[in-house]
Formats: sequence, structure tokens, C-alpha cells
Amino acid sequence: MERRRFVLSWGRKIFFGLAWPLLCVLSLVFLKSGVIPKDAVSLFYYTVTTIGYYGFVTSVLYFFFYVPFAVLFPTYYFVRLWSAFLVLLISAAVLLDGFVFGEYRFHINQLVLRILSSQGPAEIFNGSMSAYFVTGGVTLFLFFAFWLRGEWLWRVMQRRFSNPVKNWYLLFIVLCLGISHFVWNNQRTEFFGNEITLASVFPVNYQEIFYPKIHTSTEVSKADLHYPKKDLKCKPKSFPNIIYIVLEGVDSQTVNADITPFLVHLQEHGMNFTTHLSGGGTSEDNLFRLLYGIPASYRPEAMTPALINELKKNKYELAVFSERRIPGLPYLQNKLPEWTEARKVSETQAPLFAFFDLYMGSPSELDLRLKETFTILQEQKLLSGSVVVITGTQNSEWGNVPMTVIMPDREKGTWDHRTTHYDVAPTIMKKVMNCSTPFSAYAYGKDLTDRPSKDWEVFGNENVFRIVDFTNHNIIESDWHGKISSGDLTRSELVLKASKEISRFYR
Repeated sequence: MERRRFVLSWGRKIFFGLAWPLLCVLSLVFLKSGVIPKDAVSLFYYTVTTIGYYGFVTSVLYFFFYVPFAVLFPTYYFVRLWSAFLVLLISAAVLLDGFVFGEYRFHINQLVLRILSSQGPAEIFNGSMSAYFVTGGVTLFLFFAFWLRGEWLWRVMQRRFSNPVKNWYLLFIVLCLGISHFVWNNQRTEFFGNEITLASVFPVNYQEIFYPKIHTSTEVSKADLHYPKKDLKCKPKSFPNIIYIVLEGVDSQTVNADITPFLVHLQEHGMNFTTHLSGGGTSEDNLFRLLYGIPASYRPEAMTPALINELKKNKYELAVFSERRIPGLPYLQNKLPEWTEARKVSETQAPLFAFFDLYMGSPSELDLRLKETFTILQEQKLLSGSVVVITGTQNSEWGNVPMTVIMPDREKGTWDHRTTHYDVAPTIMKKVMNCSTPFSAYAYGKDLTDRPSKDWEVFGNENVFRIVDFTNHNIIESDWHGKISSGDLTRSELVLKASKEISRFYR
């Protein structure tokens, strides 16, 4: 009886005096994800939740996995080895899960385990084994530290007359969990993009499962968006007019000399990209990608497109011809006839950025409106030396849309490789605004004339996360926590790659 009391008391000191603080320290690895407290309230929430959460984990280890076996086998070597095994196992799990969360902002789940079993451990970290080596090294160090500490504690306790078992730790754990729940329910939640909160850093956190906070439900829930991530270092050598014309619902199959003769004429006199994707979804999704060059999932936080900011710096006049709001552009509702007359009177010499949203009518009717628009611009002498982008939108991720770019040098040609709306903004920034900063600092795309470097893209918006696998003609739909809801799982590793990419501007 005394031996059992002794090993229980010894185990209590090992688990709650050593393992509990250790797990709290190891959990700091989750902050590598960029999900960190922003203010005093969030720091307080994170602290009490960490103490309570890992105190609860320690309690489960002690009462459900250590105590029953220690009572049955209260021997020196068994309890020493068994306790070390339990503590090191959970420590290694916390470390590995922290590395996964740091990469993808979700925890080890069914997707990760499936890839681990089918493609090997290296695939989890894009071919690298460094996370496993670090975990193994830390675990080995902790084993010797635990063994020495446990040996010292065992000898100290043997010299004592009494080693009582007390339960005040449990009250402190319950208190921390209660305060954490109160703060979660009553304070405004800070988001880090796409449903990610401070609660997300705790695996299987009941607060997110049973008391979720919706990212887009209120204006104050917006995450911090680091877009662009760097100064773009733009030094334009000239200031040509830049004209965007979007033909709503016109896909490549409807473009021919009979239905859209004027558009065909423009394609023959400009840079024509025959395999161009707008990304699917709503019209707003398509227009967002076109102007920002980043996924529409960033829409709740996005302010002004990087391209428009650079144009404003260089004193461009903005004109928007649309009956609806265009993401990232002022709601000007310019009327073309009135605008042209006003421009004549003002005699402004400022370069122009004009956005024409042609979205009502059949393809043939839109082609006529396109021709009329060009005629007016020609009469206003706004086409000579200008950059003109003519494209379409499509609600399908697969459907090709027209993409023709007319540059000041009037370069002609046809490119058959895959391009997307993500590529338009960086192309203009590079070729027109002469920005030297890498595309990755402000866009997901590339130069339109460059071939794609991967065979997949991530589209969707703030509500839907879709990965398009062009090799297998497959769409994988997932949530922001790595749970796949539809699609062929043959290349489920794309969810990992896309999850890392989709949060780039939140880090």
C-alpha cells in the first residue's frame, strides 16, 4: 500500500511538476505559424488557455494512463520507464503537430495521416526530414533529462517520512479553463485569415468545435493582411494609358469570326493567350483575381490593389464604367458619353486607367459594345501608345476565356500555355510600371508570357477552398483546416501545398 502511494506521489510530481510546464514551453512552436497574440487581452487568453489546456492533457495522461498501471506494477523501473514513455510521446506529438501547424495552419489530421502512410513522412514537409530530426533530437535530450530528474526526485522522496498526494493542481487547471472560456465567449476574436484564431493553435480545441467564430460575420473580424509584403520599387519609364475591358460570360468557345468579329480582329493584332482561366466562381471572384493578382479568399481584408496604389502614386486618373461595384476600384459609375465630354473640357494631361465592365448581353452584343468602346477611345485619342487588356469571366474553373493584351510596342503573337487572371496584374506591374520586386511579394501569378511552373492552382473565395489539378482534371475542395469535402484524393498532397500558399499574405 505504501509503495503504491509512493509511486503515485512520485508520478504526480513528475507529471504536474515537470511534464506540464514542459508541454507549455514546447507549445510555443505553434507560434511559428504567425498566429500570435496581438494585444493584452489576446495574450491573457493565450496564457490561461495554454496553462489550462496542457494541464488538462497532463491530467489525462496521469489519471488514465499512468495511475492504473502504476497501481498494478508499482516497481522502480516500470514506473520510471512508463512515465518517461508517456511524457516523451506526448512531447514529440506536440512538436510534430506544431511543425505541421506552422506550415499549413492546421493540425495533424486524417489528410496528414493518409499522406504519411501512402507517400512517406518526407512528403508532409515538402520532401524534408528536418522536422523529424529536430523532434527526435529534442526527445532524446528530454529522455536523459527526465531520467536524471526522476532519479533525483525518487531518492529525495525516499528520505521523507510522508509523501502525500494533493489535488490543488486540478482546481488551478479548471480555473484557467473557465477563464479561457469566458474570454472566448465575451471578447472580440482576432482572426488571422480564413477562420484561423488563437484558439486554432490548440489541437482539438472544443471552443472552435462547439463555439466557432465566423471570420466574415462582422467587419471587426478582419485579419491582418500583409499585401504587398514589400515595397514594389516601381520606376516607370513612361506613363501609357491602361485600359481594362471585361466581357462578362464570354468564353473562348463563343469567340469566332461570326459571333465576335471585332474581338477576333483585336486578337490578331495583339498578344493572344489561348488557354486563359479566370478561376471560376462569382463575377466578383473573377474581377478580384484580375485586379489584385491574389486569391479571392483575401477579399474580406483587401483594401486597394497594389496596381491601383502604384497608379495613384503616379497621378493616374481613374475611370470606372460599370453599374456595379468592382473589387478594389472606387464606385464612380462613369457614363462614357458624359465622361468624354467632361474630359474634353478639362483638357487633362494625366495618364488614364479606365475599367470597362461589359456584362449584359449576348456574346455578339458584347462584341458590338466592345467595338463602340474602341471607337470612342480612338476618337478621344486614348488608344495610341496605350496598354489594353481584353478578357472575359467564367463561372467554371475549367472554362477558357479570351485574354488579349495590346502593349505600346504592339507586339503580336499567340501563346498556348496556361495563364490565369492571377498573371495579369504582375504582368502590368513588370512591363508597364517597371517594378523590380519579385512577383511573390504582391501576387500569386507570373508574367503572362512565362510558362506555369506547377500543374495546379488554388481558386475559390473566402467561403470555398478549391484546388484545381490540371494533370488529372480534378478539383479538390477543402476547408481551411485540411478537411477534404470532395474530389479525387489521388493527389491529396496538393491540399498541403495550397494551404501553405493560401495564407502567404497573412504571415
